[in-house]
Amino acid sequence: MPESLERDAAATDPSADYGPDYYAHRCGPIPYARTDHWLRFFGGVADALIRSFAPRRVFDAGCAIGLLVESFWDRGVEAHGRDISTWAISQVRADIRPWCEVGSIADPLDAEYDLITCIEVLEHMPEAEAIKAVHVLAAAAPRILFSSTPSDLDEPTHINVRPPAYWLALWAQAGLAPNVTHDAGYLAPHAYILERSETGRSERELVAFADRVRHRVALSQVGAALHGTQERLSESERENAALRAALAEAAARGDEQRHRAETAEAALMLVRAEAASARAELEQSVTDLTAARAAMASLQASLVLARHGTLTAQANRAAVTETVTAATEARIGTASRTIRRRARQVLRVLWWAATLQLPARLRARRAVARGQVPPTATAVDGSPPSSSALLAKRFPDLAPLPVFAVPRSDGRRLTVVTDSINVGSLYGGVGTALILAALAARRMDAGLRIVTRTEPPTVANVDAVLSVHGIPWDSNIEFLHAPRNGAGTGRDVPASPDDLFLTTSWWTTWSTRQSIPRARIAYLLQEDERMFYPLGDDQLRCRETLSDPGLLYLVNSELLLAHLRDDAMAPGATAFEPSFPTRLYHPAGPGSRTAGEKRGFFFYARPNNVRNLYWRGLEALSAAIEEGILDPAEWEFHFAGHGAGPLSLPRGVHPVFPGPMSWPDYAAFVRRMEVGMSLMYTPHPSYPPLDLAASGAVVVTNRFGRKRDLDRYSPNILCADPDVPALVAALREATALAADPVARAANFARNGLQRDWAVSMAPAVERLVDWAAR
Repeated sequence: MPESLERDAAATDPSADYGPDYYAHRCGPIPYARTDHWLRFFGGVADALIRSFAPRRVFDAGCAIGLLVESFWDRGVEAHGRDISTWAISQVRADIRPWCEVGSIADPLDAEYDLITCIEVLEHMPEAEAIKAVHVLAAAAPRILFSSTPSDLDEPTHINVRPPAYWLALWAQAGLAPNVTHDAGYLAPHAYILERSETGRSERELVAFADRVRHRVALSQVGAALHGTQERLSESERENAALRAALAEAAARGDEQRHRAETAEAALMLVRAEAASARAELEQSVTDLTAARAAMASLQASLVLARHGTLTAQANRAAVTETVTAATEARIGTASRTIRRRARQVLRVLWWAATLQLPARLRARRAVARGQVPPTATAVDGSPPSSSALLAKRFPDLAPLPVFAVPRSDGRRLTVVTDSINVGSLYGGVGTALILAALAARRMDAGLRIVTRTEPPTVANVDAVLSVHGIPWDSNIEFLHAPRNGAGTGRDVPASPDDLFLTTSWWTTWSTRQSIPRARIAYLLQEDERMFYPLGDDQLRCRETLSDPGLLYLVNSELLLAHLRDDAMAPGATAFEPSFPTRLYHPAGPGSRTAGEKRGFFFYARPNNVRNLYWRGLEALSAAIEEGILDPAEWEFHFAGHGAGPLSLPRGVHPVFPGPMSWPDYAAFVRRMEVGMSLMYTPHPSYPPLDLAASGAVVVTNRFGRKRDLDRYSPNILCADPDVPALVAALREATALAADPVARAANFARNGLQRDWAVSMAPAVERLVDWAAR
């Protein structure tokens, strides 16, 4: 084709500017392609939108090479896309390509969508065409994620760059207003959500929101500038450090050999001292054994003398034999206990030596004897701390479970490893672990032992949990406190080849896994514990624990297991559902509220547990009170949980804080509630919503991922998106349902809650039995 014809074709082809060169060089410092960077970015955008709005059908206006479209499909959401660039559509992933088309987003859409994304597109279009596109998109979906750069004028294809106020006014004309509660900063500082609105926003509100966007952009630019400065400073510091290190290396070479020799000599002396101590303990045990044998010989001689002595001796033989036997047996019993104690000490020392723990253990014991705290980070000679000491200080919860090997026992023993079984940590997950352990140990005819890590166990609490839930247990239970101080000063756990271990968190699993073979560890998983941490070392270690194929995973609820399987966590896991025995959880019945008594409202208030969304719950509850949905003249508000302090709600409401309760007292408290709100920003349903529903109440909770509704447990559990308007609407529905005793009772009759732990835990118990028989 002649050059002039090529120029004419390019001028008439609107996609000519958006070929491979554009995406490789003109979309920012990182080439726009199917790379880990962009897949992670658009995957995060899709996750945020699904989590907040749960769309079923999405349209990406200006989809480019289809990365956001494929991110939605990979998460189970139907998505479509359209882009002006023929080349870009040709690069869409093969299985996604049928869902993406070449064309202008100003042309009408042939379907309606739950959500449309329009990301950095309208600034590329002539103004008249962009205005047309705004009206087309606004007519096709009730919600739009929108961004358009307000400042990048250098890119030649940016022919329609406008300030935020311009676009907001244009969208308002099309019937959409900004969502002021949703922060779309995960996409860009100038991004926001628009939603269909009958009244729109006033001009003043739109100007205020535009100012907010402009300020966010300015802060982002300042942050980028600061980041660049910090990068340059860091580079200078790295160069200076390299120079200092080179100088120090030369000086250190001479000291290194001398330090190694001194360290080796000190280690040799320490090993000799420890060997002498162990030898002395062994010799004492031999002495005790010799004394026992001598006592037995003395008894035998006395019996012979009595048998062959004089007639007088024969006449008094019974009395003499009884006296001598009693005295000698007492000596033998004392000697036997000493031997057993010494034998355990020797086994412990030999185990420490075999596992290279002996030097640290003996140093710690000497420090304790002197009333000192064993060192954890700084070496004795004042040198810088070792990397292993720093890691132990940074991750104290991950210190290996202190064990020592003992011979094979007569039968199996199941050991529960948990932080604490005291009142503050007994409800929910810990109680479930004790119930599972008791049922499994009884089914396997095994002994039961409980090891706590953070505080000594309150023994009576275990019987209280088992008895109140109707779990029979009449055998002995061993209790042991093995602190997580990593210094060897706590009790060690005897472990035989027959012992099985049930861990209750990723950190107890990690510490047990360092001391016990994986094949003997079952991990009771009751939450996606990765969500406890931001991206970093803690979450990485948690993820590694949740994906270890050598462990047996038992997961609390099918809903949580489905979520974990989506991310290839908990391989080969077995799920079970929790139970709510009727003896504890049942409706209070008619007439339970006295004349003039207010109706009970339950709020699960745990400000120190961020996943419980305490602050969002406060916002929704305050709004419901202000709107008259929850009238203080009719309702009494109870804040259950730990960490919440006195406060004043709208209209002079002062909530009641019931404080710590025993399990029966808690169940009686829940039966007095008619409506509750318990939020949990994770995929697990959590216990309080189920407690309330099992007791006849109506309860509001939030959606998250696969947790879209909890009808499988009870129709009286209302799930809503976690934004304030949705939660307030759910509270309105809950109060109306609570006021309708017929509908409320009908919903209660249809609930699917389990009522017998032995039945609901059967899959997990049988899996444990099969696993133990391997």
